[in-house]
Amino acid sequence: MKVGVGYSNQADSHRAGQQAAREALKSSGRPVLTFLFTTDSYNQKKVWEAVKAVVGNSRLVGFCAGGIIVGDSVIEQGVAVLTLSGRGLRAATSLQRDLSKDPYAAGCAAGEELLKSGIRKGTVFVFPDGFGTDISEALWGLYNTMGSDFRYVGGAAGDNLRFFKTHQFTEVVLESDALAVALLDGVAIGTAIGHGWKPEGEPLVVTKASGKRVFEIDGTAAFEAYSARLGGVPEEQFEQYGMRHPLGFPDIWGNYLIRDPLTLKPDGSIEFVTEVPRDAVGYVMIGTEGELIGTAGAIAEEASRGVKPKFALIFDCISRYLLLGEAFEEELRAIRASIGPEVPIVGVLTFGEVGAQEEVPLFHNKTVAIAVGGDGRPEGKEVQRQGTDLRIAELSVLHEVSSMSFDGPRTALSDFLDESIKKAVRLFGVPRCSLLIGPENDRKIVTSWGFRDAGEIKERMRTAGPNRVCLFLGEEGELGELLMEKASPITGRERKFYSLFACQLKKALIKAKELEERERLLEELREKEARFRALAEQSLVGIYIIAQDRFLYVNEAFANLFGYCPEEIIGRLGPLDLTHPEDRSRVARKIEERLTGKAEFSSYTLRGLRRDGSVILCEVYGRSVNLGEQKVIIGTLVDLTDRTRLEEAIFEAKQQWEATFDAIDDMIFLTDTKGVIKRVNKGMARRLEVEPAELVGRRCEDVLSCPHAGTERCGLWRVIHRVEDRSCYQLQFPSLGIWVRSRAYGLYGPGGKLRFIVHVYSDITEERRLQEVLKRTEEELRVILEGASDGFVFIDPQGIIRFSNRKIREILSDPHPEGKPLGEFFDERNRELWERQIQKSRRGKGGIFEIVLRDVEGQKRYLQVSCTTYLEEGLYRGAFGIFHDVTKEREAEAALEEYREALYQSFFGVAEALARAIEERDPYTSGHCLGVAKLAMIIGRKMGLPEKDVKGLYISGLLHDIGKVGVPVEILAKPGRLTDAEMALIR
Repeated sequence: MKVGVGYSNQADSHRAGQQAAREALKSSGRPVLTFLFTTDSYNQKKVWEAVKAVVGNSRLVGFCAGGIIVGDSVIEQGVAVLTLSGRGLRAATSLQRDLSKDPYAAGCAAGEELLKSGIRKGTVFVFPDGFGTDISEALWGLYNTMGSDFRYVGGAAGDNLRFFKTHQFTEVVLESDALAVALLDGVAIGTAIGHGWKPEGEPLVVTKASGKRVFEIDGTAAFEAYSARLGGVPEEQFEQYGMRHPLGFPDIWGNYLIRDPLTLKPDGSIEFVTEVPRDAVGYVMIGTEGELIGTAGAIAEEASRGVKPKFALIFDCISRYLLLGEAFEEELRAIRASIGPEVPIVGVLTFGEVGAQEEVPLFHNKTVAIAVGGDGRPEGKEVQRQGTDLRIAELSVLHEVSSMSFDGPRTALSDFLDESIKKAVRLFGVPRCSLLIGPENDRKIVTSWGFRDAGEIKERMRTAGPNRVCLFLGEEGELGELLMEKASPITGRERKFYSLFACQLKKALIKAKELEERERLLEELREKEARFRALAEQSLVGIYIIAQDRFLYVNEAFANLFGYCPEEIIGRLGPLDLTHPEDRSRVARKIEERLTGKAEFSSYTLRGLRRDGSVILCEVYGRSVNLGEQKVIIGTLVDLTDRTRLEEAIFEAKQQWEATFDAIDDMIFLTDTKGVIKRVNKGMARRLEVEPAELVGRRCEDVLSCPHAGTERCGLWRVIHRVEDRSCYQLQFPSLGIWVRSRAYGLYGPGGKLRFIVHVYSDITEERRLQEVLKRTEEELRVILEGASDGFVFIDPQGIIRFSNRKIREILSDPHPEGKPLGEFFDERNRELWERQIQKSRRGKGGIFEIVLRDVEGQKRYLQVSCTTYLEEGLYRGAFGIFHDVTKEREAEAALEEYREALYQSFFGVAEALARAIEERDPYTSGHCLGVAKLAMIIGRKMGLPEKDVKGLYISGLLHDIGKVGVPVEILAKPGRLTDAEMALIR
């Protein structure tokens, strides 16, 4: 493998990228993978394009950072390029946009794209936008998609603390708010991550948090609790305190996940650089320069253990750079001392780092992550870091695990279990775990970490191993099973923690089942109560419950019956208060008999007393029942007055229906499913000239001599065999000499059983006659129009031809123009003319106009068109057009015009010949006539005279000396004075 490193701090973006890339290629040659790191002072696109132009088809990955590390120094404005080439190197890249919208999905998509390369081992370099939210979710999605067979290392993009915008790149695209990743195989790479911070003081619990924002610590406002731990923090100095005292959350090995306080909010909450675990137990951390620098050197040494270094990548938190100040160079020198003086080193100041302290990659703050690449070698002795008190870490983890509880309705079980697995990953450092719930024969995977698919999980659960443990949830695993797996053997200490965690999950699942059962019982109770209330409240009958001498319950109908609302009766009035005085003793006796058990059920009538003093007749039904330990009477009360009114209304409706039934002129009759007539109206009886009673009991096909019985035109057959068929048929009854329009409908009883068929026959004999007349008229009109010498056409409102006769089809040269726009047959000029005439016609200003068409042979056809609109109730429904062919007339007119023009031209020729003859007789005035004619024509046109008058002027000019023709040549040519006789001759 060959390695190239180049950097530039030139101000010009293109030149800086070009210079850094060219310098790197001097050592590596054409690279397989290129790392590009920039600062925010450049035009990122120009740098990216310049580097790509130099490295060619190399895979490329990188981002914009708060500063560039080159060797032992930091460049706050610059471009750094590291290139790798060599046989056996394989690389793949991916960039996913819109990281903040769905971080988990972005991580999954990036992992899927890397796996498409076919590379199944190696190191994944992870470069997210450091300003995004839930970056850990993106890492979770990436890890869950690719699995634990890869190493993961990287850092988050940022800027020079402006917190404005970052950029991520691959060879394909440059984006912001994105996740850029690269997979590299074929080279040994060691990774390590650490920080040097130590816990101080008592533990604290994050009791309320969302994403990056912590609202409460130990149940009080976050800043108040944080300030108290540090002996009081002035608000204006919060940033300085936050930089020096981050929070740390331990795992069982004493590794602390650092979260960096960033901003104090007005409500006393604190916003951190990265999301903070909810319900986590942590500490305020402290760190000295010596501890921070020493840890960086130890991290570099750990990353180099199994590698003979050829290059190193450093991802160092920008807050460490700001905190250490000039001492930061000592940190870089410590790293250099551990890796080697000749090894090319490139790094960046990051806004969060990706790496694994044990076996699990997490997103960290205030740490340094290092990747060392080169040739593989036997690992040296394990690097000893500064130890931490495991007892403190264990107590914190035990507190956090034992505090896990499922709070039921406020949290979905799936969300609780998902958060619990994330907690296990953070606290125990397990690279693979999965939770399945349900009995053994029906377990479903709820959530998992580090497994690519369900098949991989099931395979691991079937095989035992020292690095794998399966814990039943429940006595026999009836609640589910928890799988935990590491790369190294699981110790007894770890098993105890896992068992405690599984116990908490079991409690949550038991509580969830209890809540589910409770909810089921409550739902069942609610349904029963709802059914009772629906029955009681929607009932038209009064419902009551009596205990001793008071009503425990009455429904709305009961209360309204007596002129009250339920609240005015319940607990305030008794049954005797609503009873007529003369009936009270009898009612009291009936109530006592049921309450004392002498009679369980009774029914009787009474006179009720309404609020307004009016009396109503009621029928009462009641039964004694036990309600808890109390004897009550539950029953119903019916207003007999309403029943009487209802019976009268039904009788009246029946009379109205019968009157309507008999008043309809259509033939209406009811039959059963066998076709036997059950009832007919007077209209049918009148048509058959019998009484209605004479038709009842007879079969309809016999009464009507129906030729359609048993066919689809028969209403009885359609209702029985085609339930959904609502077709209307026209039937002829020769025996009656009529045509009818037939409709049939089914009448159904309880359970949807067909009981009767209603047949409705409307007499359409006259309608049929008129239709025949109309049909004949239309045919006669069609024959007349077809034989007409003029073209006839009708168009609809959209301009579509709906009718054309023979002549118009001949004119349009189309045997089937119907359905086509008439405008298609015109050129643009005539189409506009036609549309204008249509608009005029719609305004009542139609008339005759002329258009020109060309037939299929290209010959012009001159047509006079008359257009008339068709209005229906004031609405435009179309237009009639009559096309009269005037081609012959126009051709004759054109021929006549040509003849006239020829005569005119002959006349011109004669005039010009005469002018020349005159000029030949008088050589002294040669050219005079033609000159006068031309001058006269020019003057006429300047004066704006019509062309006809201009031509007249021209002729006048030619002939103005015509008199010279009659003068002898001797006189015209005489050089001396003329005699009186010669002058008289000239005159």
